[in-house]
Amino acid sequence: MISDIPFGCSFVDFYYINLRKNSNPIVVKEISKLIIKYGTWGSVICNEQGAVVVNTEYAIACKLLEKPLLVYKMKNAEVEDLKSYLQEDYGKYYFNKFRNKRL
Repeated sequence: MISDIPFGCSFVDFYYINLRKNSNPIVVKEISKLIIKYGTWGSVICNEQGAVVVNTEYAIACKLLEKPLLVYKMKNAEVEDLKSYLQEDYGKYYFNKFRNKRL
């Protein structure tokens, strides 16, 4: 179970990932394509109970592809702080100067 891992970073085998709902199947499909092409590159954040609170779609893709998942487990109070930071408006990002000419 993800809830049994220590706080901080740990790898979790795919069979410990419990799926409840895939509310974003198109995003999961695209993430799955990236994992197939580049390998596991992402991570998720979970709370003390083991519920994924950030990057749920990545966790679902790892489960479906039977890949290990890098999990950062945080205390519930820290998760609430993180959520407040993620909801802030930090402005707009412009990627025009970083275009990949091969695309």
